[in-house]
Amino acid sequence: GLFNSPNTIPTDNVRWDVVQNDNATWDMVVTATQDVEPGYQLLLCYGARNNDDFYLHYGFIPDANAHESVMLFSNLEEAMEWHYSTFGSKVSEQEAEPRYRRALEGAQKQKDAATSEVLKAAGGILSPCQIKQQNQILLHAGGLVDGALATAFTMVNPEL
Repeated sequence: GLFNSPNTIPTDNVRWDVVQNDNATWDMVVTATQDVEPGYQLLLCYGARNNDDFYLHYGFIPDANAHESVMLFSNLEEAMEWHYSTFGSKVSEQEAEPRYRRALEGAQKQKDAATSEVLKAAGGILSPCQIKQQNQILLHAGGLVDGALATAFTMVNPEL
């Protein structure tokens, strides 16, 4: 992907399974994966999820989440339109058009390469929703931003 997620040390000492019981209904069963001393916390990793996912699926938001992200733009074209409307008046339209076109094309190649990596890891199949997510420009925890956005903005304004 575009970013290396922070390394986490697995600390799980339980796992959960959904099993059918004798009444033909389903139960969630939590099982220790190692010896747990009486009074010791049971630990279960929820995976690399942003706060929206935690809230919607588990009903809580962690105090600190290294995987939190915020969508800045739905795609590179939207990001470039924002950049032009904010900073484009500093150059003539004749000069701006080829700069922005080259920047968008260069950054889109970077985005496409990242999407190809995700597609390969997913066995060659991505849902329309996953493709849409790959096109989004995100700001991640710790101030990390999509590298394609940095590429595009730098290509437009190399002096920055």
